Amino acid sequence: MTFLLTRLTILLSAVLICAGWILSAIWGLNRLGYAIAFLMAAPFAGRWLTAEWQRLRPVSWHTFKRRIRRPLASAFLFLAGLTLVGGLLYAPDNYDALAYRVPRTLNWLAEGRWHWIHTSFPRMNTRAQGCEWIMAPVVLFFRSERVMWAQNFLMFLAFPGLLFTTLRGAGVPRRVAWQWMWILPCGYCFVLQAGGISNDLPGVFFAIAAVALALRARATGRRSDVWFSMLAAALISGLKASNAPLALPWLVAVWPTLPLLRRQIAATVLVALVALLCSFLPGAILNVRYCGDWSGSRLEFGPVKSPPPWALVVGNTLGLVVQNLAPPVFPPAARWNAAVPTWLPAAYQQHVVPYFEADQRGSGNLTLGELQMEESAGLGCTATIMLVIALAVGLGGRREWRRNDFWTLALRWSPWVALVFFSSKMNVIAVARLASPYYPLVAAAFLAGRGQEWLSRRRWWQPLAIVHFAAATLLVVVSPPRPLWPALTVLNPLTTRHPDSASIQRVRTVYSVYRQRPDVMAPIRSALPAEATLVGLVTFDDLETSLWRPFITRRFVHVTRADTSADLETRGIHWLVIGSEAFHNQMGGSLADWLLRMNAELVATIPVQARAGHAALDWYVAVRRGPAVPP
Repeated sequence: MTFLLTRLTILLSAVLICAGWILSAIWGLNRLGYAIAFLMAAPFAGRWLTAEWQRLRPVSWHTFKRRIRRPLASAFLFLAGLTLVGGLLYAPDNYDALAYRVPRTLNWLAEGRWHWIHTSFPRMNTRAQGCEWIMAPVVLFFRSERVMWAQNFLMFLAFPGLLFTTLRGAGVPRRVAWQWMWILPCGYCFVLQAGGISNDLPGVFFAIAAVALALRARATGRRSDVWFSMLAAALISGLKASNAPLALPWLVAVWPTLPLLRRQIAATVLVALVALLCSFLPGAILNVRYCGDWSGSRLEFGPVKSPPPWALVVGNTLGLVVQNLAPPVFPPAARWNAAVPTWLPAAYQQHVVPYFEADQRGSGNLTLGELQMEESAGLGCTATIMLVIALAVGLGGRREWRRNDFWTLALRWSPWVALVFFSSKMNVIAVARLASPYYPLVAAAFLAGRGQEWLSRRRWWQPLAIVHFAAATLLVVVSPPRPLWPALTVLNPLTTRHPDSASIQRVRTVYSVYRQRPDVMAPIRSALPAEATLVGLVTFDDLETSLWRPFITRRFVHVTRADTSADLETRGIHWLVIGSEAFHNQMGGSLADWLLRMNAELVATIPVQARAGHAALDWYVAVRRGPAVPP
């Protein structure tokens, strides 16, 4: 059943991405276009699904019940149930999704095609488009992104089965692979995203699916598994360009199966073309076309000098260690963040820190939060400690190198080569989260060897795994985006009773901000009249999605510093929504002077708090009163 669900997900994702690009090319990105595309694909999909169902070997209820009664499997299913409840109760509130992934999708649908969006916010254009094409028909037909969390949840359910196949193929003993197929998916970065719409977990799913399907093809001799493996490998980079190095372990896994394709050259070429369309290649070509850089970094960060790879590898290695060892709850985070710069050697601060994203504390990617959140969480301290223990035990089995063929060793260690290459290119703070697709494949090198079976039978080992599940459960329950406890019901009276407690006030602010984040711009939207169907927006990395609700009824067009009053008049923009922070950083000068040049009048000023760590910022609603005013 796991592989049926996996192949169905891969097929559906590939169809939606290809449909998005093709419909966009013919200006058919609308309901009629998607309806025709679905009708054309339905007979082929139905025939394939029927054949797959006939091949399926259902697991008996007795066998299933016996498996889930084991402690680790039960713990995973319990966690899955909690994430299911969180996804059902709360609207998605991932910041990146609400700031640019959903808005760029809405812009394409409003235009009826993909287009290079007129904006000062580069991520609206430069980032990989795979998740957006998968999201587009959902947004179009349901007028909401609300159900998109189900994709992450289903991928989370398929995670253990795919991981088991991958670990076994890399030479991990069966008993060890069984234990880790439940332990690893409950890493903090995975469980926190299972109930939301972050796009890191889909990358994890496609990465292990690509390798697992290649290994399955080697065992079964089925060409279709090789084709699905090719599509999954393409989807890895199609979702996020930083996942592209994972093509290396996939190539190692799929290499022995390539002779299977000799008799189906035409079909293989067709699948390869579809795979290229599903990868980051179209986005890279468009980035070259519009900003002269395949990755888009030149547009996002400017023509800065490329950092030396060794500095990034050193910084990311230390960042991965620190972020993955962070406990689920870390109250002294403020003291840690203040102290880290004083501990770092001067050479590190001079030659490594400057190449990472700007951080006020001057410690690069070594800062930690008080609570592990889906925006930054790594594998988690409990799973990381267990992997370190497994590595220490495995170091005694050096003779295992002689017992494995070259291909097995390459499969086991190629993910490390990919991770090093990833580390030599990334200069972001949340490196532990972005590296999450690498963890399941990298883990094989920790878990291979006979010593792991000895470790898996120790009395203290399974209780340590239960501690890991307990920590993950704690995070799922208290997670501010989807709390499974009456957070504000408890915190509001406490704030009243203890008005001088900064800690209680801080916790209440965090939960309040996350509770309203999915529709934080509702007061601004209410200030716009119903006839304002086309609105100019001055913004940069703001939660724009909320302004579009209900979707497909109103359009927001970005206004940049280069736009004049005549430009707005030509485009038919009479109403304006202006973020004070974006205006200050992008436009320059005073708001009053700019409104005068735009021949606009201020209608309302509305404070909005979109981030728990920042105070509320003013947003302005203005209306243009007539034709352009001469400068």
